Amino acid sequence: MNHPVLGTQKKKFEYSCQGILGPKAMWEAVQKIIRFAGMTPARKGRLDRYPFKGGGGKGFTIYQPLTESWCIADVYQDLNRSDIELSTCKPEWINESALIVLLSK
Repeated sequence: MNHPVLGTQKKKFEYSCQGILGPKAMWEAVQKIIRFAGMTPARKGRLDRYPFKGGGGKGFTIYQPLTESWCIADVYQDLNRSDIELSTCKPEWINESALIVLLSK
């Protein structure tokens, strides 16, 4: 049986949003996006706060590895902005219009 080379079908969906959520609410939003996309966490995700080791900015990053790739949310508290990136090896699973509606709520 021939299997496609891992990553050959990979696609990234990137969204920037005005406003921010706190760590717990953003974690819940990331999990909701993952469920909506029909994807599966591969292992426990993590939350990294910054500034880190003297770096700039104020906020945090959530990283969730998935069996189909990964989801990252960056929250820039000092800029009042959030970026969410969903990477998938199964882009046909993503209904981008519906995902945009979900993110705008």
